[in-house]
Amino acid sequence: MLVIGLTGSIASGKSFALQAFAKLRLHTHSADDVVHKILVADAKLKQQIFLRFPDTKDAHNNVIRSKLAQHIYKNSHSRNAQNDNNAQNSNEDSNNLAWLEQLIHPRVSLHRKRYLQHCRIIGARVVVIEIPLLLETALQKEFDYVVMTFAPKFLRRKRAFQRKNMTSLQWRNINQRQMPDCKKKTRCDGVIISGLGKATARRSAIKSLCRFRNARLQKINAKLNSHAVASPARSNRFI
Repeated sequence: MLVIGLTGSIASGKSFALQAFAKLRLHTHSADDVVHKILVADAKLKQQIFLRFPDTKDAHNNVIRSKLAQHIYKNSHSRNAQNDNNAQNSNEDSNNLAWLEQLIHPRVSLHRKRYLQHCRIIGARVVVIEIPLLLETALQKEFDYVVMTFAPKFLRRKRAFQRKNMTSLQWRNINQRQMPDCKKKTRCDGVIISGLGKATARRSAIKSLCRFRNARLQKINAKLNSHAVASPARSNRFI
């Protein structure tokens, strides 16, 4: 089974690329979708969030994501705090973020591992796993290949601010947490260009898939050939 990791900066076209792979009848998994489901269905997690941030609870016992984001980003004006007060606020936000990630990331990881196990059982040939912070959390070793989506920053910003409840503070802090695109490119096996229209992005995704498949086949053939060359030598020992 070929397992491809999909990553990219905020609003760089990850969701569209994942949909393009899904339309090719590949098995796909989105970390963002899993987080949404967990925040809706995991009663224990919601209770822990409500205890720490009571104002994130709505009338239907659901998490108000915009309120939760405010607790994470409300005080972090920059990476380098300008004074003691800003430093204290920034540390508070960092602690809130770390606390939330310790709750959510293990659940997402478990969901991903179970999904991959399911794909192996049913005999899936190719699986694409989308993780926004794949490189930042050093998960690339879990995948055969890693591909990133790319769009210019001005376009990503335009896309991001079309989302509900996006603020300048959230945009800045999310970008600060993510690895710069120039560094991502050096650590990925392919790049999907999503800033030149949907057709170009779709072709770029297909091109990356074909290249990964061909590379995988070459590895398999090389391994089979090495076994074929080695097998006569092994059989001579028993003559």
